[in-house]
Amino acid sequence: MVVPIDKLSILVTIAFSYLVFHEKLTKRAALGLVLIIAGKVEVMITYESDGELVPAYQREENENRSSNGTQESYSLSSSNKIVTVYEQGTTTALILMKKKPQVKGVIVIAQGASDLTVRMSLSQAVRTVLQVSADRVDIFEMK
Repeated sequence: MVVPIDKLSILVTIAFSYLVFHEKLTKRAALGLVLIIAGKVEVMITYESDGELVPAYQREENENRSSNGTQESYSLSSSNKIVTVYEQGTTTALILMKKKPQVKGVIVIAQGASDLTVRMSLSQAVRTVLQVSADRVDIFEMK
């Protein structure tokens, strides 16, 4: 999946992360954000997948004992069943956790990226915000 991102999307995402998840920007990430907002920037993020939903399971166990006088047998079986919730006429799985998708790569096209300082600041900002390694980030100059 490829997701193009504009400056407003970046600001909304950071504001959402701060308000909902109480995540805070480091000084270094804030500097990168200022650099991104100051000039014209286009960002494309490619994900490995859409993420993962982890449903709730209910464990069911059945125990059977039988005896015919000379022999005794015992069996135990168990199974996991997804817990479902009924809302507004629809049955859906109860989701315990939503795992974030893994970032495959990031391309940044920015004004002023020919300057090494700008390029490094943009790279550091992307790596910090998305928690990816440098080999997954490419920065290009916008012409």
